[in-house]
Amino acid sequence: MAKPPEAPRPPVEPFVVTLNRLSDVLAPLAEKTAHPRELSELPEFQRAVGALSGPQSSVALLRQYLVGDNWPLCCAALAVLRQHPERNALYSGVHAQLGKLRPWALYFALDYMIALEPRPPVGAPVVVAPEWWAENQVIPYLFRHYFAQRNELGDAAEFGDYLGSKNCVAPRQIAALLQKIEHPFAGELLKQLRQWHESRIDRAFLASFGRLWTADAEEKLLVEPEAWREALDQAEAAIRHVPPHSVMVTGEPRTGKTAFVKLLAMRLRREGWSVFEAGSAELMADQVYIGQLEGRIQRLIGELHAGKRIAWFVRDLVMIAESGTHRGQSASILDQILPAIAAGNLAIIGESTPAGMSRLLQIRPSLRSLLQASRLQPMSEAEAASLAGSVASRFERELGLRLETPVIAGSLELAQHFLGSGQLPGALIDLLKRAAAAALSAQEKEITTDGVVATLSQVTGLPRATFGGPENCPASVTRPYTSTTATTDARRTPSRRK
Repeated sequence: MAKPPEAPRPPVEPFVVTLNRLSDVLAPLAEKTAHPRELSELPEFQRAVGALSGPQSSVALLRQYLVGDNWPLCCAALAVLRQHPERNALYSGVHAQLGKLRPWALYFALDYMIALEPRPPVGAPVVVAPEWWAENQVIPYLFRHYFAQRNELGDAAEFGDYLGSKNCVAPRQIAALLQKIEHPFAGELLKQLRQWHESRIDRAFLASFGRLWTADAEEKLLVEPEAWREALDQAEAAIRHVPPHSVMVTGEPRTGKTAFVKLLAMRLRREGWSVFEAGSAELMADQVYIGQLEGRIQRLIGELHAGKRIAWFVRDLVMIAESGTHRGQSASILDQILPAIAAGNLAIIGESTPAGMSRLLQIRPSLRSLLQASRLQPMSEAEAASLAGSVASRFERELGLRLETPVIAGSLELAQHFLGSGQLPGALIDLLKRAAAAALSAQEKEITTDGVVATLSQVTGLPRATFGGPENCPASVTRPYTSTTATTDARRTPSRRK
């Protein structure tokens, strides 16, 4: 007897249709829940979680619901991710999406983060806080619950590397949220946020009118003279003092003021400090409307706060004292920054001639107690020759250029006689560096007397015959210079050529 035909099986419902049907039932119920836990207890929600964790689901589908507008299924997808084998690999995408989630979805996202191994820093989700989080009544409560869970797990309140990351929002938005969360972790994170913000440097703002010093090739040729060591120690101690003291480097032209400041900057960099350079002209550039300059100055004071370990190098402090006034502002730039200097919130490094320093103190006598002076005296011939010998060693090591002692002696004579006041060591070292640059351009391996003479001719515009050459150079120029030891008496000995 033939078997009766089997009844046709109902068609298998496509997976997407199943999810849409579950969503249609779940959505109105989810809207009525008073807490995310109520949502997780709904049978309809549990069926959605089961469907999204089944074999027909995929990681791509879970990602789709994470970024979609269907927030109940977004919650279900996050609940699935909590147990998913690839949950760690998906974390960066979830973290980037946190600020766009609805409050209930954020609850499931925070729960997912707790399940990760290793767990991200406690403050990681806080750094993406949009402005509305602080104004929402539910979000601070969700974070209080999240902080309590992390505390029970023995985690410390910290941001890790998330402050300043690509997803990090403005510090004020993070602070606004933390101030609304009633948990000790919020206070600790707020403290860390403030410390980070105080140490943060807005490089784009500073670069818009000045420059931050960085290590360069010229630094490799700088030598720290023994005669400056004590003054450098004192200047470094002044800047690193808590709170810092400002420093003024004074000396006649070519005594090495700028080199002194660069050596000081190199020392400070080893201690985590930076140096920013801008003068009055740079500060006032493009500031055409009333209040613009004052706003830039006040922002600059904040960006150069001593807590950030950054010092402001000003070449023209006299100009700073005489600039910035206008019809609506009687205070100069210096007047506007003086309170920050006096409070130790702003560390200034300036350089000036003795005459310029006297004028500055006449303009603002109060600076006498605010600036620690580092006075540079012209070097003696022996000190300058010794320094040049050290520079010659740097030339050979860094540039592959030889510089013999007789050439140094001849250069010393020429520099004193033909380069302005002939103050040492500036006149000598500048001449040797220019001669080194010329030798490198000519692909030579040695700085010769003839090369120094050619360089001096270019600098002064005088014909080479004025100085002599290797064939007819005066004996005083070509004779070996043997003294390499600096003495106190030598410092006071006047130059042999005036």
